[in-house]
Amino acid sequence: MHDVIDAAQLVVAHGRRQPAVLRARRDKEQVERWFDQTDALFLPTLLESFSLTYLEAAARRRPIVTSDRDFARHACGDAGYYVDPENPGDICDRLRELTAHLNEGTVRIPDVPRDGQTGTSWNDVAARILSVLHEAAGAGGRGTLDVETSPAVAAAGGSR
Repeated sequence: MHDVIDAAQLVVAHGRRQPAVLRARRDKEQVERWFDQTDALFLPTLLESFSLTYLEAAARRRPIVTSDRDFARHACGDAGYYVDPENPGDICDRLRELTAHLNEGTVRIPDVPRDGQTGTSWNDVAARILSVLHEAAGAGGRGTLDVETSPAVAAAGGSR
């Protein structure tokens, strides 16, 4: 808890609003009002790949400080401020970087994807999965797939 208090004090000390905490499910209007009260989204998480939080923050033009995980990088791209969610020092460093960028006017904000822009509709995901499965099934009856060299895996966004 000490590190959370330090991070909150760091944000306030740099002239930003008191951190707002959203801990429960909210309807769309409540989420929008909540984002109106924030300067940034701070989401140190180990598994957040099933929510719209990153897209909601981008739509509200808020910078995002979040875990350095593949799902976060997919959502935020180069515009995210990435942290090791289990390293308080790293988190404080990124919060300092963000506050400096806010003060300098150089803050990075993720783009909101537009329809057809990401190539990740559910139909695209299903097609990629089927492609990988077809390739694995045709792997000489061995039932194995070399994920490092698979064209289907590469088309689906890489291997591991």
